[in-house]
Amino acid sequence: MFKKKLAIALGMVAVLSLTACSKGTVAKVNDTEITADDLKVAKAIITSVNEYKTGKDAEDMSKEEEEELEKNAATFLVDSEVVYQQAIADGITVKSEDNDSRTSELKEALKENPKFKKDLEDNGVTEEALENFIAKDNVINAYRDAFNEKQTVSDAEISAYYAKHREEFKKDMVDASHILFATVDRNQNAVSDEKKEEIKKTAEEVQKRAASGEDFAALAKKYSDDKKTGEKGGDLGYFTKDAKDALFTREVFKLKKGDVSKLIATNNGYEIVKINDIKSEIEELDKCKEEIKKKILDEKYIKHVEQLVEKAEVK
Repeated sequence: MFKKKLAIALGMVAVLSLTACSKGTVAKVNDTEITADDLKVAKAIITSVNEYKTGKDAEDMSKEEEEELEKNAATFLVDSEVVYQQAIADGITVKSEDNDSRTSELKEALKENPKFKKDLEDNGVTEEALENFIAKDNVINAYRDAFNEKQTVSDAEISAYYAKHREEFKKDMVDASHILFATVDRNQNAVSDEKKEEIKKTAEEVQKRAASGEDFAALAKKYSDDKKTGEKGGDLGYFTKDAKDALFTREVFKLKKGDVSKLIATNNGYEIVKINDIKSEIEELDKCKEEIKKKILDEKYIKHVEQLVEKAEVK
């Protein structure tokens, strides 16, 4: 459930179209202006998403990366506005309860991801701005769903795509065990700062013992607040980088086989991880048909959006 809510939050803010008070126009789509403030908010959100997923913030970016970010943000804004206008012209609407439901999902996701929420707030992105985005983005999503329903993807297309892009389906996986020291309760409410410091001190002591070679499974059984995996010595099994929380996997996938991590701070608390094995494998065609179908539909939709942009009056 946690991963699903996180995906919802990231999905909503990765590509956006927001309206703010005008302080200069950077582009115009037909009769609608895209302002400098729109671009500023877009850059802030994309930066926050990038920092959450990779740990790399704006200060770590090179000049070239900053320029690429601004270019991408401007492109996202123009493309979104073009699609939104076409959706309205086609009579596509979204029920108010759908907007309310997605707003609730967003708020819950932000509550469960305090660091991500703080990154957004530090960049001047408010919940109100995100809520305004939801209403517009829902219309865009409805337009895309309607487009996809009209498309057909044959088995031959899927097989041809797989043959040409087999390396895309190569999955890097780690087999890991972990020890969790929770700093939130069952309702995802944070413990007091004093309690958090106590938990961190204990976690640091256990980390030193694990790193010195003490039996990791025994430590997990004794100390881990993840009781389900703790009973199994902290065993998480094999997983890919996108299968778990980004704050967790971005550190885990830096480790080598046999490594014991330093403390990893996540939304749930402090974690210690031991890498039992690392492997890569290419998924068989039968296991990734739906993924390939989605990729093909994505390509068709992108071409469709490019055609809409070409027909629109963009200045």
